[in-house]
Amino acid sequence: MSSTTSTTLTTLLNQVLRNHLTVVSQLFLHDLVAVQWGEDAIHDRYAAEYLPDISRLFRMLEHLLDAGYIVSPGDPDKPYAEAVARVGRTVPETLDIDHAVLLDIQAAMQEGAAQCQKVGDRVEADLLSEAVETRAKLINWIESERQSQVIDASDQQLVPPNVGTSERSLWEQVNVLLCRLLVIIDQTVCHTFAFRHKGDEGAANTTWQISWQSMRDTASIVNLMVARAWAIDTVSAARANNIFMPIIVDDVLKIAEIDSALHRMAASDAERCVELARSLGDADFERVCLDNQRNQETSARGAIPSAAQSYPGLQVMTKKWAYVPAR
Repeated sequence: MSSTTSTTLTTLLNQVLRNHLTVVSQLFLHDLVAVQWGEDAIHDRYAAEYLPDISRLFRMLEHLLDAGYIVSPGDPDKPYAEAVARVGRTVPETLDIDHAVLLDIQAAMQEGAAQCQKVGDRVEADLLSEAVETRAKLINWIESERQSQVIDASDQQLVPPNVGTSERSLWEQVNVLLCRLLVIIDQTVCHTFAFRHKGDEGAANTTWQISWQSMRDTASIVNLMVARAWAIDTVSAARANNIFMPIIVDDVLKIAEIDSALHRMAASDAERCVELARSLGDADFERVCLDNQRNQETSARGAIPSAAQSYPGLQVMTKKWAYVPAR
């Protein structure tokens, strides 16, 4: 394989990896919303989709690293959530958003499968072909489900137009926190794989527990948002707060430092939510955000740094994710 071909394929496969993470995050969040909306069909279909997606993601990462591709799913010039985690005001609108994103992702995966086949990478070509087939079934299901949905004004999930400044501030801050948690989930899922790939089950279990805790916190926040008829729009949250895609850094411990900084930012976001919820007398949001603040502070104090320090020369981690806010 020529150097130019290798570089082009690596760029394409990193785009595919980012797309795969987009699907996992979006389906996870929209599954939570579907549960709150009482949309059992969407919940069952999405839950059945994103859990196998995580397994496929791990297999994809393992092969990319074994084959020597540089794994760097990020563009530092674009907000992290540009294409992910936007929930419509109605069920049909949400399905339309998912449909559009899946179509874009499908095209990239088809191109990736074709290019891998061309250079003789049958393993990655088969993984991508499997993903393409799965996506096609989901796209067809969404199209069918969309035709059966009728827009109902009572489905609209909006912040009431006449709410006070504090209420709207809480809504905005909760969206920021939600976006931050989705970043942490994606990051820790991939870090789990990185440690497991090197045979460190202890470190892998630590990062996996952090990921699941963030998933549980996200679920609690979504439940309360929908119960209050609040919209969820982490796209706006990311753009407004400069939450950017990851960039590559050279040093393992530097990655650990940035990981800890991300958890500290999430803890700070949660603290602001606690203060706003307390000022509104909202005990439920105060409790959920306080729990999340404690969880993020615990993670920031050393779970990821201690794991990384056990492998000061872990080359695989130099290709991993490092999230930094814009300055």
